[in-house]
Amino acid sequence: MHVSTQGLVADTLTDLAAIRRSVYHFWACNGLDEAYGGFHGTLQRDGSPTPPADKGLVQGTRHAWAFSTFHLHGYRHAEAGSKRSSTCSAHAPLQDVVEAGSTAAERPSAAAAAVYGQTSTGQSDDDSTAGAGQPPLEGDEATMLGHKQRRPTSQQLARSAFEFVVSSLLLPDTGLLAWMASRNGSSILQDNTVLYGQWFVLYGFSQYYAAFGDVRAQQYALDCFAAVDAAWHNSSTGGYTENFVNSIPDEALAPVDSEMPRTLNVLMHGMEALAALHRISGHPTVLQRLLELLDILCARLAREQGLLYEAYLPAAAGAQWQPAPGQVVVYGHNLESTWLVADTLDYLLGIEAIPPATAAAYRAAAMNIGAAAVQQGYDAVHGGVFESGLPGRAPNSTAKVWWVQAESMMALWKLWQHSGEVGYLRKLAHSTRFVRQHVLDNVYGEMFWQVEADGTSKFYNNTNLDTKGNMWKASYHSARAPLFLERWMTQQ
Repeated sequence: MHVSTQGLVADTLTDLAAIRRSVYHFWACNGLDEAYGGFHGTLQRDGSPTPPADKGLVQGTRHAWAFSTFHLHGYRHAEAGSKRSSTCSAHAPLQDVVEAGSTAAERPSAAAAAVYGQTSTGQSDDDSTAGAGQPPLEGDEATMLGHKQRRPTSQQLARSAFEFVVSSLLLPDTGLLAWMASRNGSSILQDNTVLYGQWFVLYGFSQYYAAFGDVRAQQYALDCFAAVDAAWHNSSTGGYTENFVNSIPDEALAPVDSEMPRTLNVLMHGMEALAALHRISGHPTVLQRLLELLDILCARLAREQGLLYEAYLPAAAGAQWQPAPGQVVVYGHNLESTWLVADTLDYLLGIEAIPPATAAAYRAAAMNIGAAAVQQGYDAVHGGVFESGLPGRAPNSTAKVWWVQAESMMALWKLWQHSGEVGYLRKLAHSTRFVRQHVLDNVYGEMFWQVEADGTSKFYNNTNLDTKGNMWKASYHSARAPLFLERWMTQQ
């Protein structure tokens, strides 16, 4: 690596480490609902729980994914005192515990080899989650480890999220999970079996199995896939018919309108979920569907000036899908697709599941999408990526949304790897510094929902935009970016 790029990488890694510590610290100190298990439904800026307290499927599975990934990357716990003490605040530095030299009993499970190519034996640290069901963490178990009072470990946090989702949202005899439960998990408040939510079941549970070897998570994920595939796979168009309102037991498994627009968001997360599930199962139908979604995303969605719109009208197998009327381009979804395709192709080539020529064509398509999104959506003045716009026009939203920044940072690295153009690395360094200085809450930790183009924070009088955690905003995007980028950049 050239000396000029070494400096950019070093600076970026410094900022990424600060972001990672802040994200971990905020959720370890504030996220766990010690009374009922799982994570609090809504958190204020300072981490205090606030209504609504209901707990959603997407946030629960995302938290399970994030803390399973912290564990897989070696970040097991934060040195911190009790929940409201001064030592458990964003002002105190988080002491990472990276157990690179851990014993066999402290390493991730053997299933991690399918995710990261690691070799390990034995069970993971603190308490094995493999086998029979265990109750959500409560009280002292959630705050005490050994002879010191600490915040929960990444394993305990992941386990609490996983157990709450399973005990409160799993719909008996269906394989599917409901959308929303009450805080204490005793009531399902919304029994919608939304496809988007089921994809995160696959993604979160697969990672939980990879981290801790809990065979229940693998089986739940496979059962969920089987139910999704039976209900919504569309053999005439390929991919999955999307649903937003169907419920158990009658409507969810009934046919739905096959002409309903398909969103880039759901398509992309389906690909992400199927790749994760195949890594830990090797299931042949999962692989078949993964390749199908890859082909749709990379070869069949019509692009304008290189960009993907947010929703498409499905067409017969082999035909191009045209944008649905009235759509915009969300730069973050274009960039998230870029790096997800690249990462998925690396995995598929590694197991010889895709012809190299096909993979090369898909990779070129993904990089072209990312390059177009950077060209139109990147803020050259302040760093970071705007929210949305139309091809060839100025962005119609210049807000800097937290998840867009997280996903664009990962895409910028992949674009630099693919092209060798140092401009992408400079943009990554600029954006990462912008996130650390402005999107990250340097008082209480974690990221704001969004800031203005210049990094100015303001209150929006809106539950989602003013809260640090809610049904959509969990630890997933803000943790994934630093964790993945640190791994990619140090292995370069």
